[in-house]
Amino acid sequence: MGGDNFPFCSSSTVVFQAKQRQKHRIYDEVLRGYDDVDNRIEHLQEAKRKILSYTPGSLMGKTNEELLRHYDVPKTTALLLIGPKGSGKSSIVNKLSRMFEDNVFTPERAQVSYKSSAGDGTYFIQEYTIPRGSNSLCVYDTRSLSDNTSENLEELHHWMTKGIRQRQPILRNSDDIKLMASIRCKAHQYGHYSSKARMVNFVIFVVNGVSVLEDMANSNEENKSYTKMITSEFNNPLLSFTGNMQL
Repeated sequence: MGGDNFPFCSSSTVVFQAKQRQKHRIYDEVLRGYDDVDNRIEHLQEAKRKILSYTPGSLMGKTNEELLRHYDVPKTTALLLIGPKGSGKSSIVNKLSRMFEDNVFTPERAQVSYKSSAGDGTYFIQEYTIPRGSNSLCVYDTRSLSDNTSENLEELHHWMTKGIRQRQPILRNSDDIKLMASIRCKAHQYGHYSSKARMVNFVIFVVNGVSVLEDMANSNEENKSYTKMITSEFNNPLLSFTGNMQL
């Protein structure tokens, strides 16, 4: 190199600097998202109008009516909510209901678990029509993802291939005896779950942004369990959709 004097950077330093740049970039994107809230609010009424007038297949338009005949268009579009505990799946159901009913005092339809360590939460598949009483859109709230990846794979495989049923209990091999007994007792109180299975059309993966940022700020890779979980489940091929059809 002759007389050139280049500063030496170890591989660990380069990796650290790259991670810092990535972290700052994501922080900036999150902050810009908050700055754009006003712009999004301006289009809220337009979006609400479109959703309220939505029927499965309507987004294809009249020009694609011939193409639409080649698809099995459902009478109701089913949206499946999945995500880690405390990510806000049930809160989304309640916020959607309030938004479309234009009433901030609308009682909560979905039970919300306010503490991620609490023993309560969603243990049955719960069906919510959006807006209330509509037959066009239906959101399904589910139990939080398990820490056991194989259990998540098994559940998602069943839901995506066999369909989902209202009030179907979600039991896992990792559940302790007390929790299993509690779920079975509630299932007995509810009675039989729906015999009609509805196929999933779209999946909404809900995560807690604060938990993601906390994981990113953690320098210990072994403690980044939250981001590892969502990365593993997000890459699940069962959650991938092909084609460009807009229902």
